[in-house]
Parts: sequence; structure tokens; C-alpha cells
Amino acid sequence: MELLAICPPWCLPANSAVKVKSGAFFMSEDYNAGSVNPPPVSAAGPRLKKPKIKATPPPRLPKEPGNPPNSKLIIILALIVLVLILAVVLVIVLKKDKTGESVADGRGTAAKVMTSGNVELEIDMIRIEGGQFQRGDTFGGGRTDEYPVISTDLQSYQIGKYEVTEEIYAAVMGIRPRTAGNLPAVNVSWLDCITFCNALSSLQGLEPFYAGDLSSPAGVKIVAGANGYRLPSEAEWEFAARGGNQSNFSIYSGSNSPGEVAWYTANSGGRIHPVGTKRANELGLYDMSGNAFEWVWDWGEEALVDREWGPTSGSYKVFRGGSAVYPENELRVSARIRHRPSRKTVDLGFRLARSGA
Repeated sequence: MELLAICPPWCLPANSAVKVKSGAFFMSEDYNAGSVNPPPVSAAGPRLKKPKIKATPPPRLPKEPGNPPNSKLIIILALIVLVLILAVVLVIVLKKDKTGESVADGRGTAAKVMTSGNVELEIDMIRIEGGQFQRGDTFGGGRTDEYPVISTDLQSYQIGKYEVTEEIYAAVMGIRPRTAGNLPAVNVSWLDCITFCNALSSLQGLEPFYAGDLSSPAGVKIVAGANGYRLPSEAEWEFAARGGNQSNFSIYSGSNSPGEVAWYTANSGGRIHPVGTKRANELGLYDMSGNAFEWVWDWGEEALVDREWGPTSGSYKVFRGGSAVYPENELRVSARIRHRPSRKTVDLGFRLARSGA
């Protein structure tokens, strides 16, 4: 029997034997400690075998119930959600394009219209919140047809951000543009404006605002409740020109200095200019003073009439706003001119309106 020595041989009991193996001491029963000298021992002491330590893996934690998430599945689901969101947005955009209504800013809309000639048009309208205002010459020095000053109540409506341009007019009417596309459409009679309004309404799928005999000013009738385009009433035009409920009570539309907001004899060079190139008024409307006169719906009388659509009959129609070839007196927000509805001139155009908001 062999045992690993843990002490020098001389400390072993008698009658024991020691065998040297690989530098370590082993004992046997036939070794006589007293009969021989103990074998030499290294100064470092006996070399002991190092026990082999087997690494123990860390304990596994118990799995939580349920299956772990699959990253590929999450990516697929996210892509599906994204596609659905894009589809909803596309449907909304297409629906707005079809009806011609899409929000342009906090108070305006841009109507997109496709003509029969596959020309896409954008009609910018501004929402005018209804309110009460003093209509007529509130500044003094006006003509007699600007009196009496009338307190007028209006419902909310929409009015064109710009004068109707030649590009839009020609595309809707199916004619060749007569001037540069971004200039006001001029040389139009009052009946030309009525015909245009109904044509644009039909292109956009709206109910035309006018009916009756459209070949005669006296035969044109308003369709109650229609949502199509129309000319503004004289009261609506003046309320918008004054800045509506945001009015700064300026003499001209948006300023007391005509050169800031209007093209007129002093700065126009005797010609009309592209729309929207002067400063807008409080409501974001351009060229309400100057550039081109604008037809309105009303029959013209020698005095203002407190009636929603003006007089029921007459010989003259009204246009407002002054023009590039008139002096600043005609740019005033209360100034008005009455003339035969057949009149066509190089500085007479119009602006659109719609009922409701």
C-alpha cells in the first residue's frame, strides 16, 4: 500500500519504507526508518500534485413563460403598418383632389381642378369670417354714391386670394390665353364672369350658383343653397377689402400708403402686373386695391342699399378696387364705379367667391 507523504521520511514511524517517485515520497511497510539515512530532500520541499479543478458552468435561469419576440416578425408588422398609413394618406389626398378642397393654410383652401384639356388648375380661396362693419365712405371726401354709411352684417364666406388670372380663365373657357398667364384676366364683361363661374363649378363637381337666362344680365338668377363659384356681393367685396374682422381701418386695402399694396398710375407704367406682386391686406388678399378693377354681383344705384344682394334690378353693374391706370382716389376701399354690364376694358377683371366656409 502506498501513501503520499506529507512530511519528511524521518518523521515516519519505524518499520516503514519510503519510495521516491517523481520527486515525491511514498511509504511502504517494509521501510525501516532507523536502518538507513533518509533520502535527500529538496530545499523547496516535496513536490505535490496539483488537484485538477473542473470548471462548473453557471446555473441556467428558468425561461419566462411565452415565446421570445421574433425580430423578423416585428419588422414585417412595422412595414405593414407603414403601408397602411401611407394608403390612408393617399386616399385622403385623392379625395380632396376630387372635391377640389385641401387646406392651404389656417384660413384658406386651394381648389385643384382638372380641365377638359387635362390642365390642372389651383384656385386659392381665403375664408372670411362673418361679422358686422360700417360700409361706405367712413373716411370723408368720397363721392355721393358711397353714402349713406350702412352698418352691414355678413355671414362667413370665401373669396379669391388673387384676381382670376388669364391662365385660369383661358383653361376653364377652353380658349387660347390672350396675355401672360399670371396677369389678371381682363377684357371680360359681367356676363363673361357669370359664365366662367358656372363652368368652373361644373369642372369641380359643384352645383352652379347661377341659373336662368345667362345671355342677359336681367335673366341671371341665383340658385339658393348652391355651393358653386360666384361673384362676391358688393358688401362682401368691401368687407374683405377692409380686412374683415382683422381690419386696421386703412384707406386702401391693407395700408394707408397706396404704393405698398397697389399698382396704379404712379407706379404701374400704365399697365397691369402679375397678381400677388404687391403686399397683401390683413386677410392675405392681394390686389384688392389697384392692378385691375373687379366686377361684383350687385346692380348699381346712386346710393348704397342695405340689402344682401343689392338692388333687384337696374341698368348698371358695379366694379370695385381701382386699377393700374387710375389714380389713388379710386383705390379707396369705399370707392365704386357703376357701368353697363357689357363693358370690357384692359383693366377690368374679377375675383371669385363662394358661400359658406
